[in-house]
Amino acid sequence: MTRELGGIISPSIGKLDKLPRIALHQNSLHGPIPSDIKNCTELRVIYLKANYLQGGIPSEIGELIHLTVLNNRSLKHNLKVPVFMQNL
Repeated sequence: MTRELGGIISPSIGKLDKLPRIALHQNSLHGPIPSDIKNCTELRVIYLKANYLQGGIPSEIGELIHLTVLNNRSLKHNLKVPVFMQNL
């Protein structure tokens, strides 16, 4: 199932500080994952697979102490994974 979202993930996503889950998989999103995501301090789950994201996974994601799932498999472009996440 493909969704129809395209464009970038806006840095204003960081204003959603109580957001527990981001499910943006299977879209046409491109560009970087904004480092502002670190302000979503309640995030537990991030689904980003099957997009066109570029750059890397921002190291600020390491500040999300409640994060238990980061699904970025099957991205159309490989993202650079921070060293601290390579064994997850």
